[in-house]
Amino acid sequence: MLRFTTESAFAGAALGVEAKDDGSCTTSKALAEIDVARSNRSAEVGLFVMSKSHAPESFPLLSRHGNDILVVWDAEDELTDPYLHAAVILGLGLASRQRCPDDAGDLKALAAVEHPAGARAPREDAQDGREKSARTRRTWATSCGKATTRCSCCSVTRRARSRRSMWS
Repeated sequence: MLRFTTESAFAGAALGVEAKDDGSCTTSKALAEIDVARSNRSAEVGLFVMSKSHAPESFPLLSRHGNDILVVWDAEDELTDPYLHAAVILGLGLASRQRCPDDAGDLKALAAVEHPAGARAPREDAQDGREKSARTRRTWATSCGKATTRCSCCSVTRRARSRRSMWS
């Protein structure tokens, strides 16, 4: 059993772990066993670790089934350690999604301070400028009937006329 401690924003969220070296255990049996283990331990997510030496050929090396994770691992083979590591990280990530942080109000307050209502970030303004210039280029290019964003015959002339009319 892996459980987030009280120092975590996800305190109490748990990952129930079941390990087997039973050669007759299929994927469906493993899912049934981890479901029972998860409910017995009051865990949000279950991790079923199958010994590589006893795993049937059809047993997945690493798979997720809702809130249950199946993984094949061999304690003697370091090449299977990344699979176990990925399964544990995935399980903790799923468990953390099941619990909302207690300080959600503080997070909203921080967001309000960081981006006051009605204020636009400079990046958003720059994005708007790029979108407007892209729309303008499309308009100039298609005004001569060509379907291109760079028109060799009219975009330069069109820009020059637009600037002249804007400043005159």
